[in-house]
Amino acid sequence: MKKINVLLLFVLIVRAATIAQTPFDPFNLMNEKWQKNLIGRSTLIIEGKIIKGNSLYDNNSRVGYYYGLCVIKPTAVLKGNTDTTKTYQILVKVGEYTFDIHDDTGQYGPGFNINPSDNRVSVPNSGIYFINENFALITISFRQEKSNGQLAAVDLYSLFPNAMMVGFNYGIQYDKKNLKDNVLKFLLDKHNLEVKPLQ
Repeated sequence: MKKINVLLLFVLIVRAATIAQTPFDPFNLMNEKWQKNLIGRSTLIIEGKIIKGNSLYDNNSRVGYYYGLCVIKPTAVLKGNTDTTKTYQILVKVGEYTFDIHDDTGQYGPGFNINPSDNRVSVPNSGIYFINENFALITISFRQEKSNGQLAAVDLYSLFPNAMMVGFNYGIQYDKKNLKDNVLKFLLDKHNLEVKPLQ
């Protein structure tokens, strides 16, 4: 029994030492080439947070795509130019939805279901946002869910009239795993991206 306890203690010490030696990487183990490519194709890299959000559905069919629409307010810039008067509207595909719509009321039935998209991109609530400002106009007909359960047609650009629609590449979420100071130090040391607070 004593030998087993000693062996377990040894394994725990070795494992803790191995974890402590693992370098901090907020990109979730993406390789350096991928990181440099992301930085290169991002025309704007900002620190900021989501200040508004909406859920949208494309078209008015019983099967379609479900989107998340949010507005990012920058607090600092790491690449490109921005200021405190600008906000950035980001639209990401969450997944496919299926549900029954009652033709007479326009409300959806109890069979509502969202299947996550294979290429789903998670937008952080606060953190670092990698943005490509060379975006294409979105021509899909969107519908927004109202409080009574109906889906009403909506003009995407009218939801946040003062925000600029941009293409979103990637985000790093600030949290207990990715503390702000650690993320900013990593980006400076590894990629020479210096955070510049906005006035």
